[in-house]
Amino acid sequence: MALGIRTLAISAVAAFGLGHGATAANITVVGGQAVGVTGLNVDGELYNVDFVDGSCVDIFSGCTTQSDLQFDNAGSFAAATALFNVFDGTTFDDSPSLMSGTNVDGCLAPAICQIFVPSQIGTGALIFGYLFRNFSSSSPNTDDVVFASDDIGDNASNTMMAVFTAVPLPAGLPMLGAGLVVFGLIRRRRSDATG
Repeated sequence: MALGIRTLAISAVAAFGLGHGATAANITVVGGQAVGVTGLNVDGELYNVDFVDGSCVDIFSGCTTQSDLQFDNAGSFAAATALFNVFDGTTFDDSPSLMSGTNVDGCLAPAICQIFVPSQIGTGALIFGYLFRNFSSSSPNTDDVVFASDDIGDNASNTMMAVFTAVPLPAGLPMLGAGLVVFGLIRRRRSDATG
């Protein structure tokens, strides 16, 4: 009996707990252009990401305080790096024209598309963050992740904002965890009573 409960508990943790962080990210494509990513793992948390055309002010509730932003500096770097890793080596790699957003302007610069992940409000009208940069194959530069600044009201034609939405845990996971705790307590109580 003890082996059965232990096996069940290990199987449940492996299926639900580890599966949440081990999902492969998928590029969201609309009309042949990448408009986001689903299931992106950033430091063990899963996110769905939309590439949105617009300024920081328009997209992040005014972009005036740190709480308006989704990541701090380290989180922004991790998020931009995760995006880079998803696109690296795909048909979208080295193809800025295949990167787009929700607006017709999108990220349609011929040589470079930059996906900006803001992380820090600067002085004046500046915002800082990390860019995942996708250069065309004819450009001498290579794809990379760089620290950059932008004007909070700027809406450049070669830059899209990355908007991250956390993916919740599977709905049944808390119930499963509570059930396993109850089984463990019942088993312990029975063994103490017979022991």
